[in-house]
Amino acid sequence: MLALAFTNLPKLRSIRFHSHPCYEHPNLTRSEFNLFYPAVGLNSKPGTHIPTDFMDVANTILRRRWGLKNSWSKFMAAVVTARLKNITRVQNTHFWNEKGQEIPLNDFLPSQPRRLARLRTLFANLKVLEIVLRAYSRSNVSVMKCVQPWLEAIGAMLEVLDLSLVRISFGGPPTYAMNVFALPMLFFFKKVTLENFNFDLENFKQVLINCKDTLVSLKITKCKFYNNKEGWFVVLQLLTREVRGLKFFQLRGQSEPWYETDTEPTDYVLPDLLSAEGCWACEGTVCLVGLDFADAHTVVIYKQISKELDTHRDHDDFWNSITNGEWKSEVRVAATRR
Repeated sequence: MLALAFTNLPKLRSIRFHSHPCYEHPNLTRSEFNLFYPAVGLNSKPGTHIPTDFMDVANTILRRRWGLKNSWSKFMAAVVTARLKNITRVQNTHFWNEKGQEIPLNDFLPSQPRRLARLRTLFANLKVLEIVLRAYSRSNVSVMKCVQPWLEAIGAMLEVLDLSLVRISFGGPPTYAMNVFALPMLFFFKKVTLENFNFDLENFKQVLINCKDTLVSLKITKCKFYNNKEGWFVVLQLLTREVRGLKFFQLRGQSEPWYETDTEPTDYVLPDLLSAEGCWACEGTVCLVGLDFADAHTVVIYKQISKELDTHRDHDDFWNSITNGEWKSEVRVAATRR
């Protein structure tokens, strides 16, 4: 039904996928009704009255058919079936937050090469992708990595990537490897926003190198490497050395508790916030370093990031310097061991 509606919109460029609870679904307007039910023929008969009972039944069916369950799969299938080739933006949003309905990772289970090739053709013009994913704590490695080929298929020309992950925990703590997310090997990113992922350092570095000539904004929230202090130090060095056009950088949420993985508790806590606007690689660029404490007060420190990276070649020395020694504060470390 949705695919049929999409065939009437061949020039459609932007899709915001928004799903409400069934009781909040509005009734169809007449023009929407004609899109969803063209076979009825009412669109070709101006002045024809649509029976009220018929409209009630149609709207009820639509609500049930397009509830929350499996909505994303149905939506993507409709886009493919309708052969829409002009889509430049895809977003999934939701009624209870600004981000979106979480898309289960199982929806991205390995696709046949023919299907991936078709996606490359249909989404050749896609520039913006903003989606929220859902993973269960006991997901296996293959499930966590299955999104990568899909992203590479639809995102060959992608410029803006905004990915968030919602984890649903059950069955005890997962191993770190179960939650490692593989980023796509794409080359034209200008703005990247990532939230709540565990990354492999080599994969993350390669993504940055691939888009070093185009990337201007990088925003990371609650994302981790297996060795967090070394991983983010390496990333900061790479940004300074390779990504010369970066104008905005933000790293948030590194003081989040480590209760979700099998990694050993650390004797340090990275800053809650690293944020810099302007030329990242320029000597005078000032980076805001934010440190939250258990008593709800925040310490803000300002550092010249390129100078700090040039002066301190060891990751321990670097973090110690930009936090004025507070990264190993007993109060902050204890707060992460819940």
